[in-house]
Amino acid sequence: MNANYICRAAGAFLLAGMLLALSQACKTTTVPSGETRYIRSSNQGDLIEVQARGYGRNEREAIADAEKKALETLLFTGLTGSPQQYPLVNDPKARQTHSAYFNKLIEGGEYRSYLTSSNPMASKAEKDKRTGQKTILVTLEINVFALRRELEQSNVTRKFGF
Repeated sequence: MNANYICRAAGAFLLAGMLLALSQACKTTTVPSGETRYIRSSNQGDLIEVQARGYGRNEREAIADAEKKALETLLFTGLTGSPQQYPLVNDPKARQTHSAYFNKLIEGGEYRSYLTSSNPMASKAEKDKRTGQKTILVTLEINVFALRRELEQSNVTRKFGF
């Protein structure tokens, strides 16, 4: 009876240890939503034009959401088929390491200084059937050169080759 109790206790500790190890191995990743797509860029690649879909309670929130999604894709994922197919921020932990910087840039609205244009594709936002929120497709032009320079000056990324 005593040996049976010891085996059960050991099994319970082993199971708890495995669950703890598995939970620590899980990490949070940003999954690209596929709702930002590359259109074109300037000859030098300084300006990049994208389309992004945003969601919100009203049209203004939906447009801001599309702008933020486009910037986050450019920063942390890259745009397939574009000159900027790799993320501007290639350190996967940079978002946590520089959380105050990215919070100010994205949630604080400073990203707007890197948008040279933001044009909704429709005259008004439509209601999404899945979420019930307003949704709108926005065409954006982003100054990648200025954004990259700002990331370097803020020590979020390093200059190429150094």
